[in-house]
Amino acid sequence: MTAHPDSTPTPWRTSIAAIPVLVGVASGIAMTQGGVSAESSAIPAGIATLAYLAAGALGSRWTAWAAVAAGTALVVLGELLGATWWHLIAAAGTVLVVVGVARRQRATALEAGGMVGYFGIAVAALFLSPALGLGLAALTLIAHAAWDAYHLARDRVVPRSLALWCIGLDVTVGILCLWFALTGLG
Repeated sequence: MTAHPDSTPTPWRTSIAAIPVLVGVASGIAMTQGGVSAESSAIPAGIATLAYLAAGALGSRWTAWAAVAAGTALVVLGELLGATWWHLIAAAGTVLVVVGVARRQRATALEAGGMVGYFGIAVAALFLSPALGLGLAALTLIAHAAWDAYHLARDRVVPRSLALWCIGLDVTVGILCLWFALTGLG
């Protein structure tokens, strides 16, 4: 298989690709400014997996970015209403699976599996001791960066910009939370 001539990395393309990663790093730093907890890693894991599932179930890459906004709104709504934010994310994911199956979107199963795995472990971490939960949720978020890299390399399901942003966010938040868990500062 021959690579598309426009897919050859150039300094310009590499520089442009760095922008979403840097925005992801900045987003991760901003997210941890108020302190860290297992939720510090579980929330971005939930939003990220919801974004991937939305794009896969709806068959439209751009919906991943819309799902980042919607997932963020669900977390805020949960806080405002006194509801459990992860219940809202899980409910949205369930609706997306039903829609994806009804639309016969092939990516639905893979993305649903990703959500169950990454988000499921991150939510389970909320029920552990604070240090252990923080460490597990952080490792889960770091592992999600591999999911991002997989999608980036295949250039499928989500926009490249989202995968790059998510790598920067996942690694930054994951490493910061892991550091705090290991040093006992979290």
